Amino acid sequence: MQYLLEVQLKGQEKWSAVNTFKTMEATVSNLNPGEEYLFRITAVNDKGKSDPKVLSGPVMTKNLVFEPDVRPEFSSYSVHVGKDINIDIPIFGRPKPTITWTKDGAPLKFTTRVHIVNTPTHTTLSIKEAAGDDGGMYSINVANSAGKKDTTIEVIVLDKPGPPCGPVRFDEITTQSVTISWDPPKHNGGCQISNYVVQKRDTTTTTWENVSINWARTTIKVPRLKTGIQVCALNKLGVGEPAVLSGTAKPEERVEPPEIHLDSELRKGIVLKAGGSVRINIPFKGRPTPEIKWTKDDGNLTEKPVVEKAHNFTQLSIDSCDRSDSGKYTLTLTNSSGTVSEVISVKILDAPGAPQNLVVKEIRKDSVTLAWDAPLIDGGAKIKNYVIDKRESTRKGTDKWGVATNTKTCEGTVTGLTAGTEYLFRIIAYNEKGKSEPKALAAPVIATDMTMEPSIKIPFNTYSVLAGKDLKLDFPVLGKPKPKVTWAKDGQPLKVTSRMNIISTKTTTGIEITEACKEDFGKYTITAANTTGTTAEDVSVIILDKPELDAELRKVLSVRAGGTLRLFVTIRGRPEPAVKWEKVDSTLTERAVIDTTSSFTMLVIDNVNRFDSGKYSLTLENSSGKKSAIVAVRILDTPSAPQNFTVKELKKDSVTLAWDTPLTDGGSKITNYIIEKRESVRKAYAAVTSNCTANSFKVEDLPEGGIFYFRICAVNEYGQGQMVETKEVKVAEVPLPPSKVTLVDLTKTSVSLAWEKPAHDGGCKVMCYNVEFKPKSGDKWGTACTVKVPEATIPNLTPNEAYLFRVVAINEKGKSEPKDLGLPVAGGDLTFEVPIRGRPKPAVSWKKDGLPLKQTTSVSILNTAASSKIIIKEAKKEHVGKYEMTLANTAGTVTADIGVIVLDKPGPPKGIKVDAVTSDSISLSWSPPEYDGGCSISNYIVEKRDTNTQEWQMIASNVARTAFKAGRLTHGAEYQFRIYAVTTITKSTMVVEWGKPGVDGGSAVTGYYLERRDKKSLRWIRVYKEPVTDAKQTVYHLTEGNEYQYRVCAINKAGEGPFSDASDYYKAADPVGKYT
Repeated sequence: MQYLLEVQLKGQEKWSAVNTFKTMEATVSNLNPGEEYLFRITAVNDKGKSDPKVLSGPVMTKNLVFEPDVRPEFSSYSVHVGKDINIDIPIFGRPKPTITWTKDGAPLKFTTRVHIVNTPTHTTLSIKEAAGDDGGMYSINVANSAGKKDTTIEVIVLDKPGPPCGPVRFDEITTQSVTISWDPPKHNGGCQISNYVVQKRDTTTTTWENVSINWARTTIKVPRLKTGIQVCALNKLGVGEPAVLSGTAKPEERVEPPEIHLDSELRKGIVLKAGGSVRINIPFKGRPTPEIKWTKDDGNLTEKPVVEKAHNFTQLSIDSCDRSDSGKYTLTLTNSSGTVSEVISVKILDAPGAPQNLVVKEIRKDSVTLAWDAPLIDGGAKIKNYVIDKRESTRKGTDKWGVATNTKTCEGTVTGLTAGTEYLFRIIAYNEKGKSEPKALAAPVIATDMTMEPSIKIPFNTYSVLAGKDLKLDFPVLGKPKPKVTWAKDGQPLKVTSRMNIISTKTTTGIEITEACKEDFGKYTITAANTTGTTAEDVSVIILDKPELDAELRKVLSVRAGGTLRLFVTIRGRPEPAVKWEKVDSTLTERAVIDTTSSFTMLVIDNVNRFDSGKYSLTLENSSGKKSAIVAVRILDTPSAPQNFTVKELKKDSVTLAWDTPLTDGGSKITNYIIEKRESVRKAYAAVTSNCTANSFKVEDLPEGGIFYFRICAVNEYGQGQMVETKEVKVAEVPLPPSKVTLVDLTKTSVSLAWEKPAHDGGCKVMCYNVEFKPKSGDKWGTACTVKVPEATIPNLTPNEAYLFRVVAINEKGKSEPKDLGLPVAGGDLTFEVPIRGRPKPAVSWKKDGLPLKQTTSVSILNTAASSKIIIKEAKKEHVGKYEMTLANTAGTVTADIGVIVLDKPGPPKGIKVDAVTSDSISLSWSPPEYDGGCSISNYIVEKRDTNTQEWQMIASNVARTAFKAGRLTHGAEYQFRIYAVTTITKSTMVVEWGKPGVDGGSAVTGYYLERRDKKSLRWIRVYKEPVTDAKQTVYHLTEGNEYQYRVCAINKAGEGPFSDASDYYKAADPVGKYT
């Protein structure tokens, strides 16, 4: 494949070939500058050329110009000292830009180690054997006619750090230690200093001893002083050069307790005005240098104060002081010799805030009384006094205010006012710093005598008191001039007695009631009057009294059934009590009618019956208390139905009934019980007994399997009570045990059993069977499985372990006695032994299917002088094959073959599929099993299950081909199918075959019922529950050695025909010559 590139000058028709190319890109040269050209590409192979593909538009030939750009991959690069580094940076731009390098703002100097290499697309910085001076900021500038661009990169030369900056200083010297300090190195080696190494040594030796190799700070206390000390910085590349301590330190141990030098002025305290600055400078001494701590008012300082600390003094500074900075400042010094503290008091003076809540308390024609609250802020000093200023409202201007009075309290009276004149007032607070802003009255005041209509403030309209308790009422009365107050009750003037008293003061009025009683109940009216008017308020007084009811209610009341129950009770209480009637331990009948007034309540129930017997409760309740009473009501009537009427015991011909006495006896003793029975097919009841005095009774001579209903009633002197009936009772018992449990199949790990149904099912259908097992040496039976058909396979048994089995039948009445298999069952191994002879003794070798036989855990070879034996444990299908035995000695060689067939159940059929579906049939097909069990497949069994049930039904047992049509299906139903393969090796099956009937009755035969009978029994047993369609069927689960005969009947649309004559008896046994 090649590509032909053609070019055309714009405006011309001719295309000119440029060249052919094998790649998918090309460069066209020798074009005229400024001209426009079109290009097209044609693909070419051995068969010819494709249609050309033309570039979408013409292209003008000219040089491309775009701004330069420089794009380093990283912003910083690092290199170890002594190593080489090459930094390659892409360059972009047309025309080719010029490149300029600078280092730390100066032109980059090129040396034998440092040089730059530029290409059209890159610029490269090369540094050989990098040194510490090569580190820094490198800038690259690129420029062309289209513009310029700058960028900066950092080169970091990684090295050990330099020595710490000095000199190393003595901060403190004692006889036991030296405290030294230093500054960080000037050069950190290109990475962060992680820690410092501090060492010491004597001048008499050259060996340095580590004080600390992981010290993070720049000061350290060195114990056990020696004459030499050095400090080295450490980063991730290693330890740098040391800095050595210069000079010597004379060991000494001077200990001085801390001492504060506080002058007398500071002891007096600092007082200054708001806005000033505070400088508290306090010299001290102490050895070792004490720790310094400032606090304020027993707490930590805020962020505003600034604390300076030095070796022998400390200073606390506060600028722009305000009232919040006032307080007691404490300086505490602590060292090993002790602790000392001094307190300096700071007081910031400021003018107080304005007074609060200024109000007029009283107005007269020549005076006004004002009241107010103290300022929220006192300015750091106690309020000395208040000044009240006044001015007439008609005189404008701040200079018109004049001092009216001076007071030290928060109340003052201004006198000497002119009646009828309007005045304004204001209050000013004073302290040591000065005066506050004035607080003015909100509105002007006219000097005149004040009048006020009377008013009575009543918090509540109603008051209550328990009878016998005291009640005191007190209400504020306002008005100017002082109003006259009078009391009335229920429209009449209130009479003062020994229990009733009226109490009035200058501003209040009230009454006191001693030992309140119902006569004090009523509406009280308070009237207040002065020259401006009259007002009145009403107050209701309620005397609370506990509820009471007639004690006669506690008697027992008897009423004949059908009569009327009337319970009349007088009641009283204040406030009027709530009335509640209830029936104890039950619900009050809907027929009950309750009538209640303020003085009585009545419960009426008409046409009473036995269910109205019981205890009735009446409850009265109000805010003063609660009272209840109960009356017992007995209704004379026939008894109610007996309780808990059940079947106590059930046998095949008798039923034992039991019950409890009725809930109500009708007010008379129960004398006897009447019991009746009814068959389910009848409507009338028949008497069983009418004179039963006990609480149970046995009904005998009942037909087995019969279904009965039983009912009972109690009798007293008033007659028969209500009847109660049992549910349906079927006269039956547990079934007999299953018959003839037989062993059907046996493998190394499983057992298949079959059995016959019980001779008697106990009067109701057997629902299922429990198969139980236990090891022969064990004591405890366990349930292997529960099945609905008389056969089962028990898997997962232990090889070579003997087991006992038994089967239990179960109906709705319970479990039968178990039926044992009889003998323990155990699996066996496959063993074949071949006699041998020869002289000398021949060598024995075995092959299987042409290959040497390997001994495994399941296959072993045992050779003796007279025989060779092969033992196969748990024989399986993989052991099937031809075994070849070879004997050899010096006299010759001989070979013999032995065929091994492992007989087993065949595997499941493969690939079941649905071939066709109609409204009443489904066609199935499948493939034979992969493993046929060691013999040919004789036939297949087909079963079906409606998905709405759990029961599988056999629809064909002798299907010879691998296809089957299941008919007589229900339209719309959903089915599952399963198929078994059957071999000819069996000792518990028979194949039965018959011919079609000579007369079909006018309708085609649709199926057959097949029955069998054991020679030892008289009963015919249907082989399959459902009809079969083939005239040849396999009968399973026969007992080896027993003889059986068979009969069959045909079915058409009209029903079942007569049975055929019975066949001869045939014995269930293995076919001659077949292996077991």
